[in-house]
Amino acid sequence: MKSKFGARFLITILVSSLISIAILFATYKYSQQSLPKQALPLPTTPTSQDLSTIIDTNQTSESTDDLKAKPAHEHLGYCLHLPILMYHHIQPMKRAEANNQKGLTVEPQVFDQQLAYLLKQGYHTIGVMDLVNALKNKTTLPAKSIIITLDDGYSDNNEFALPTGEKYKFLLNFMIPTGFIDKGGYLGIKTLQAMDKSKYAAFYPHGVNHLLLAFQTDEVVNSETKNSIATLQKDLGKIDPVYTYPSGSYNDHVIDMLKNNGYVAAFSTISGATQCDSEIYSLERIRIGNYPMTTYGF
Repeated sequence: MKSKFGARFLITILVSSLISIAILFATYKYSQQSLPKQALPLPTTPTSQDLSTIIDTNQTSESTDDLKAKPAHEHLGYCLHLPILMYHHIQPMKRAEANNQKGLTVEPQVFDQQLAYLLKQGYHTIGVMDLVNALKNKTTLPAKSIIITLDDGYSDNNEFALPTGEKYKFLLNFMIPTGFIDKGGYLGIKTLQAMDKSKYAAFYPHGVNHLLLAFQTDEVVNSETKNSIATLQKDLGKIDPVYTYPSGSYNDHVIDMLKNNGYVAAFSTISGATQCDSEIYSLERIRIGNYPMTTYGF
């Protein structure tokens, strides 16, 4: 009798324990489903930043792959693979931080290392019109051709960028907003004329006041595009009619106006290295930062 009672007692205890464990497990699962899931941190690989006062959504990135040249859409017509590198400031980072220009700055020693690497890998620069003519005539270009552009006409372009371009015999193309010439932090007319004597410097219009053309009236677009190249031609002589959209802002109507004003091509801020005759007024570029060129697919 006692043994039966003891066995029943043990079974009762065991069943109660199992029920308690089941209740605890169910409670735990419910609490986990009720709580919000913890978001994983974003990758900490380099990100691109645009002008300090204007965000350009064409080129932001959260991964190393995004920094490499990739077509943003299907390309049509006759196309060539031709990387066009895009820089802004070349200056010491301490100066950039003091002037709130860190996001647009590549340090001089990094710029030197980047050009040295490109030269070692067999890359060489070509002129902008070499690309334009190749697309128009559907001809090829030498292997490992590149174009290097520097936007906005900052004074450090003469101080640090041009000497480095001359050191490695790379042609640098400076995109100049003519309304900023001789203003603080920008290239002056005498400096531009001195730079123009170098066979490793070329200049192109980047508007007058660095305005977003897609949001301007026809009158303003005409003024920005006509006057900018006219000023450079007056001060520097012959300037090839290739425009660079400030902050990458344009639309089909702006392109039509560029054509009417005699321009044969234009640089965008669309990320990529595929240049097509059907998109000659929106040539792709690769924004370069303070990282090895392998980061950008070279």
